[in-house]
Amino acid sequence: VFPLLLHAILNDFDQARNVLIHVASANMFTFTCHGLCITLTLPSLHTLTCLSVTPSQVGPAHIVMLNSYMDFNATSDQYKWLVQDLKRVDRSVTPWLICNMHAPWYNSDVNHHNEPEEMGMRAAMEPLFKQYDVDLVFSGHVHAYERMYPVYNNVTTPGATTYINIGDGGNREGPAFGYFEQPSWSAFREPAFGHGRLDLVNGTHAHFTWHKNLNTEPTISDDVWLIHNSAREDSDVNTGVFHVAARELDGFAPSHKF
Repeated sequence: VFPLLLHAILNDFDQARNVLIHVASANMFTFTCHGLCITLTLPSLHTLTCLSVTPSQVGPAHIVMLNSYMDFNATSDQYKWLVQDLKRVDRSVTPWLICNMHAPWYNSDVNHHNEPEEMGMRAAMEPLFKQYDVDLVFSGHVHAYERMYPVYNNVTTPGATTYINIGDGGNREGPAFGYFEQPSWSAFREPAFGHGRLDLVNGTHAHFTWHKNLNTEPTISDDVWLIHNSAREDSDVNTGVFHVAARELDGFAPSHKF
């Protein structure tokens, strides 16, 4: 189970919009939308059919769902579909490009580590993510939380895609305990159940928090701002996002216009 609350706070819209995204399995996707206008695409299991949700207004994110358990090589329908979908993204309309799949491409937990579908899909599609500047990737499968720094080809790379594993919605087996030595691309990890919340403040700034469920009171264990490098004056790259710990942005107002 892979819960993600995507909460968009758009300064140029009249009010905040919310969308609740819930992935129950590798091939099941449901969502609840309360006024957030997004572009959403989903390849089916057996055909090239895709589901597009394009309300009258367009929100800040283009979200792509991929299936870890269907063909993903360069000759597959899924790969061809992904190429065509990424080509259609207009970053002036949806400045945030987010992908989701069940099995994570990067994971330092000993559970589900470097499984064939994870490594094979990454080898086939990671160059596309780099080419089209995918900002964020959310995955599940591993019943623990882990946030990665921007990484490409197993190397921490400024301007590359940020991966977040949030398969920690809960299960009867308990959290996935056990880690390998922490790689340089692993920013934060914890084997506990919880959920994530992503606030898209505007086209350049997003606020991500991970909420641990073990405590009687709500506990935010990971709190980070994700800032498009293209909006940073001191950045040497203009793709991807830069991670800034929330405590370093004390007093920052979400309604602030950049």
